[in-house]
Amino acid sequence: MESKTSLKSRFIRLVCVPLAIQAIIACIVVIWLLQMESIVEFHTSKEVLALLVGGGLVVNLALVAFLGMQLGKDISDRFAILTDNVERFRRQEKLNYLQGGDDELAILDQSFHEMAAALNQAIARERDLIESAASIICAINGEFVIDTINPAVEKLLGFTPQQLIGSSLLGLLTTEGQELLLETLYQVRYSGSESVLEIPLKAQNGNLIDSFWMIKWSKDKNHWICVVQDISERKLAENMRRQIVNMVSHDIRSPLSTINVIFASLQIGVYGALTPKALELTQSGERACAQLLNLTGDLLALDRLEAGMLVLEYSEVDLDQQFASISSMMFTVAQKARVIIKHHNCGLKLMADRDRLDQILTNLISNAIKFSQPGGVVHLHASQIDDDIEIVVKDQGIGIAENHLPFIFDRYRQVRTSDATKKKGSGLGLSIAKALTELHGGTIAVASEVGKGTSFYVRLPMARKGS
Repeated sequence: MESKTSLKSRFIRLVCVPLAIQAIIACIVVIWLLQMESIVEFHTSKEVLALLVGGGLVVNLALVAFLGMQLGKDISDRFAILTDNVERFRRQEKLNYLQGGDDELAILDQSFHEMAAALNQAIARERDLIESAASIICAINGEFVIDTINPAVEKLLGFTPQQLIGSSLLGLLTTEGQELLLETLYQVRYSGSESVLEIPLKAQNGNLIDSFWMIKWSKDKNHWICVVQDISERKLAENMRRQIVNMVSHDIRSPLSTINVIFASLQIGVYGALTPKALELTQSGERACAQLLNLTGDLLALDRLEAGMLVLEYSEVDLDQQFASISSMMFTVAQKARVIIKHHNCGLKLMADRDRLDQILTNLISNAIKFSQPGGVVHLHASQIDDDIEIVVKDQGIGIAENHLPFIFDRYRQVRTSDATKKKGSGLGLSIAKALTELHGGTIAVASEVGKGTSFYVRLPMARKGS
C-alpha cells in the first residue's frame, strides 16, 4: 500500500536534501585537504578548492531556491483551485476536478468535494419538497416584494412564480387584507414571534380565495417567510355546518317540541281516551321525539363549544348538594332501567359553572345507566387531590374493551360491546362532557374492564384558573 506523502516530507526532500549533499561535499574536500603532505601543495590547491566549494554552494543554493519556488507555486496553485471551488459552490456551479496526490491539500480538496456533494443533495431535496408542496411558500423582503415563491402559487392563484417574483405582495390582497397583513408582518418582525391569520387572496381570474397564513421573520436573511394554505373548502364546510345548525335550531327543534307536547296531551286524555294500541303508538312517538330533541340539543351544545361561544359562569358549587340534585333528577331514568344511583357525601366545594357541571355529570350518569345491567349500581363520589377535585362516576355494567378506550370520547362513537346496538344515543354525550371539562381547565379519563364495569374520572381545579 502506497504511503501518504505530506507537504512537510516534500519540503524536506526537495529543499533540504540538496543542502545535505552540499554539506557532504564540503566534508570530503576538508578531509582531502587534511591529507595533503606538502604545505606548498596545500597552498597551491587552496584557491582552486575554494572556488570549487564556493561555486558548488552557489549552484546548490540556486537549485534549492528553484525547487522551493516550484514547491511554493504548486502549493499556491492548489490553494487557488480550492478557493475557486468555494466560489463555484457559492454560485452553484460545477467544481474543478479532484486534485491528484495524497498529501494534505489533496485530502482537503477531496473532503470539500464530498461536503459539497452532500450539501447539494440536501439542497436538492429541500428544493423538491418546496416545489412539490401543496401550500404556497414564499419569502417577502422588507419592502413587501416577493423574492421567491414556489410553483404551488400557480395551482392556487393562477399566477406563475415568474409573474410574481419582484412584484409587491400587497397587489394580491384586498384593502382590508392589506391592513391586516401589514399589521401582522410588523408585529412578527419586531416581536420576534411567529403569527397566523386568515385573509382573502386575489386569484388571476379575479376570484377571492380564503387563505390561512403562517408568518415568521428571518433576521439572517432580512425577510419574512410565509406559508399560505387554501382554506376555501374548509370555509365552505363551516358555512354548510352553520346552515345545518341553524336549520336544526329553528326548523327542526321547534316542530319536534310541538309534536312532543301533542303526544303527551294525547296520552293524558286531553282529546279523549285512547285505545291501548293508540296509547302504545303515542308513547313510541314521544320517545322518538325525545331522542331527536336530545340529539339536536347535543349538536347545538357542541357547535357552541367549537365556536367558542360558550362562556362559563363561575360560582361556588357544593358537591354534596350537586350530587343529590343530579341523583334526584336522574331517578326516573334509573328506575326505568332498574339501576340504583348512589351518591357519597364528600364535603367538598369548588368554583365551576353549575349548569355545565350538571351537564357533564348528567351525560356520564346517563351513559352509566344505559350500559348497566338491571340491579346494577352507579356510584358518584369525589375526593381532593392537591389543588384539584376528582369526581368519579362508576358503574357495574358491561365494560369497554381495552382497544376501544382510546376512542371513547370521539364523536358519534359507541364503543361498548355488542349489547350497545340495543342502546340508543347520539354518540355525542361523552364528547360534550370532555369538551366542557376541558373548558373548565380540567381533564377527563376512563378506566374499564369488560364484564366488570367502567369508571370515569373528571378532574377539575378547585379554584378558577387565573383568579
